Amino acid sequence: MKTLGRNRANDLYLEGTGLAMAAGKDAQYEIIESIILTQRGELQFDDEGGIDYFGTVFVNPRYIEVWAAQIRTAVENLEWVRR
Repeated sequence: MKTLGRNRANDLYLEGTGLAMAAGKDAQYEIIESIILTQRGELQFDDEGGIDYFGTVFVNPRYIEVWAAQIRTAVENLEWVRR
């Protein structure tokens, strides 16, 4: 498994003459972290994609169980997790 690598600022970066790549467990980590950091509505071509932080965590009362369930569902929907 491979994916694009990201630096500490969550940006893609160059390595040598091209974009940095992550492989194996590092790639899995990058993918899961990207899922967790993506807010609902942030994805240009998928309005329903991402985690609903503003409707669960940044409200009073907080709905931590709903937030955790959204993350769990997003991660469990990854093809390599379902195997």
